[in-house]
Amino acid sequence: MTQLALKQKYPNTFHPATLNAIRRTSPTRSGQTLYPEYSRLREYQSKAGEKNLLQTISLLSHLRTWEDNWDGYGSKKPKLSLIKKATKVINDIYNFSRLNNDFFEIPNVSCSEVGEVTLEYWNKEKKISLYITSQGIECVKIQDDIFENIGHNLYKSFNYSDYQENFGWLNG
Repeated sequence: MTQLALKQKYPNTFHPATLNAIRRTSPTRSGQTLYPEYSRLREYQSKAGEKNLLQTISLLSHLRTWEDNWDGYGSKKPKLSLIKKATKVINDIYNFSRLNNDFFEIPNVSCSEVGEVTLEYWNKEKKISLYITSQGIECVKIQDDIFENIGHNLYKSFNYSDYQENFGWLNG
């Protein structure tokens, strides 16, 4: 089946047979990609990551509607300044994930009992919890559902090396 026929048959998906078509593709000019379908796949993943980013920002915005005692146990409502700070952190994590060629996942977005915004990421038995506080970004690593102090850091801001250290551990 030709590449054109594959595109017509599967306009919005990447059929396994497309991989064979990719392997047979060769550049016609210098500077063209050797694998144009791979470029489209990366573009698709990028758009999915952007969609996940927008969904995460929407979840963070929804925290503004929470009131005191949102959980029925007397917890404080999320602080607006921390919601804004968490939105910046999420944008940074999205940009770092793109730099690292990682797929941007939607974290679990919630709030602590004292009004701190929490962002949680899981990978099998590992978990990273980011607590957005007025002092900075507290990062806690947990493995095997046992709260061991595998890692606990307080960052003033979350930079690329912090992303690589923490998300490298999570995905490793």
